[in-house]
Amino acid sequence: MKRQRVDAMIVRPQVQEHYDSLMRVVEGRSVRLSTPKNAFKYPDEEGAVFAQHEIFKPIDFRASHLPMAGYTYRGNRRKYKGEEENFMDNLAKTSHPKEEVMAGGGCILAKTGQRISKKEAEVLATAAERPEAAATYMAGPSSASLAVAAAVAEEAAVAESEPVPESDEDRPGKVESDHLRRPVLTVTRSNAQTNRPRSNAVKKKTASKAVPKAAASSAAGGKKAKVKAVTMQTD
Repeated sequence: MKRQRVDAMIVRPQVQEHYDSLMRVVEGRSVRLSTPKNAFKYPDEEGAVFAQHEIFKPIDFRASHLPMAGYTYRGNRRKYKGEEENFMDNLAKTSHPKEEVMAGGGCILAKTGQRISKKEAEVLATAAERPEAAATYMAGPSSASLAVAAAVAEEAAVAESEPVPESDEDRPGKVESDHLRRPVLTVTRSNAQTNRPRSNAVKKKTASKAVPKAAASSAAGGKKAKVKAVTMQTD
């Protein structure tokens, strides 16, 4: 229950702000805004402001103010289906209040004394220093980005209108497979191929290398026989 309230009041506005900044990048309107100057130091500068301390209202976690507290009791189900699930999701998203400021907040312009938000003060400071950047930030999306958004929306509508293909779970004779398991490498050669005899070309090469050795050994044996014969004659 508390997590849903924090998500609705803090997390989702931050995510929406990040999304808006990303869309400005896509549309070519992304601009780094300038920080407004302190009016105590620069009272005559254009866009100088008096910054105000901001005090936020604490988030109310009392069970009497949490919409989901009435559905948390012993014996209740944690999972819902159909209309109950839609009702609970809608209740968790729309029944929480927005984040409020109890006191302070924003900025006060030094020249006019008007209270404005921090974002408006940054835009005014940027307009004073870089008018082109401020105009780009304040401009709407370009025609090209609008055309791309329309094409994406049309493609999504066409995809929703097409029939959904039959999933693998609904097909008979489905074979379950684990796509996260590391594949096992199999040996493609059989034992007969690995233990096959050597080819004739290899035998010829080995035989041609062995012939000179045999001739050399026979020549050496003939020389020894001649030496023995000469020694016997002298004796």
